Amino acid sequence: MIKNNVNQGDDMRIEQLHLENIGVFDRLDLQFQPCQQPDKAEIHIFAGENGTGKSTLLYALAGAFTSDRALILKRFRNVNQTWVELKTDMKSYKYFEETQSSLPSIFYTQSAQPLEYENLIHNYQKNVFKLAVFAYAGNRSLKSHHLVGIKEITESPFEGSLSFNSTDSLILMQWVANNKAKAALAQVKNELQKAAKYQTAIQLLEAAITEIVGFQVKFELETEPEFKIELKMNGQALEFEVLPDGLKSIISWISDLFMRMDRIPWIDDCSILERRFILFLDEIDRNDHPVWQRKILPVIQKLFPNAQIFVSSHSPFVVASVSDAYVYQFRLENGVSRLETVEESKAGSSYSLVLDEIFTIDELFDVETESEFDRFYQLEDDIMQGNFEKIPLFLEIARQLMEKGIEAREIVGIELRQMSRILNKDLSV
Repeated sequence: MIKNNVNQGDDMRIEQLHLENIGVFDRLDLQFQPCQQPDKAEIHIFAGENGTGKSTLLYALAGAFTSDRALILKRFRNVNQTWVELKTDMKSYKYFEETQSSLPSIFYTQSAQPLEYENLIHNYQKNVFKLAVFAYAGNRSLKSHHLVGIKEITESPFEGSLSFNSTDSLILMQWVANNKAKAALAQVKNELQKAAKYQTAIQLLEAAITEIVGFQVKFELETEPEFKIELKMNGQALEFEVLPDGLKSIISWISDLFMRMDRIPWIDDCSILERRFILFLDEIDRNDHPVWQRKILPVIQKLFPNAQIFVSSHSPFVVASVSDAYVYQFRLENGVSRLETVEESKAGSSYSLVLDEIFTIDELFDVETESEFDRFYQLEDDIMQGNFEKIPLFLEIARQLMEKGIEAREIVGIELRQMSRILNKDLSV
């Protein structure tokens, strides 16, 4: 799928972010380069140790689009010069602690007058949209609901769209049920085009989740013994409550995203996958198996070529999973976070290289094993300097390390062979 260039001049793209005395940042300027690949979403990954302000950056970006800024306002310092400034290709917008307004919605709607976010929530049906903005975090869940039947959803698709943690399971289940029931009724009436319209969003959603988790996932509408939505994994029906936390999180935020985009009154009738939107993802890999962490960004990068996506992550599997993205590495020095490097993403690099260069973890093993290797190398140095009385202890530690696994055995074996040759002594274990 290729980027949609229709009305590209009207599209909003975040180009810069400036923070002044926000959280762990004294002063920070970030510039966001566009993706050069026409068939991929633009992705920016914020990486660093705990406390380097990765979530703060996402909250600051999201705060420009809403006057409900509780998450970022908690990080405003009690000083006069504290603000956030966001620059798009169309407008520069600065907000302070006391600012009540948000980035005017005229830049992502066809409204003749700018609307505040709260007005946009309640009056969305009076507008058509060319861009939307969403925010999600990894600590999300889902639960099953008994439904009364087909019931039109009256809540705005923008309600809670920038809260990071808001997924209403009941609304989500109702949306799936409505679409499936309407598709079935349309098929009975032989209105095949209408049936396909109702089915498309659910089918795309099921395909996206299936590609990430590696097994078939489908939503099924059950009418007996009660009217509800069930999840089927490889054909087996399961309640949402019994799903692993990581799977619930993935299904929750991706389903919420598809639901909102399906319900928004867009300016044209192109596919959900071709929509222009900005997406903030805060550690959405938090509870996921590494296999799933490796797939999330590549899947959404391919699915949504017209999206601009900002991600925070601690995971080397996420950072190393995607190409044609940008990684922003942050370091904490004396309580202040600083941008150390901006690099192209590490797809094709080993996880050990990513751990070393991005997360500054150069150890290969667990803490206990690394401690034993430290003793091993210290004794090796002592023996090489003539302290041969330490050989028995050295060989005992070598034996313990070699019992830990293949990699440790290979490393120790190489060292022992080299020492035996240099010292002309039998140091076999």
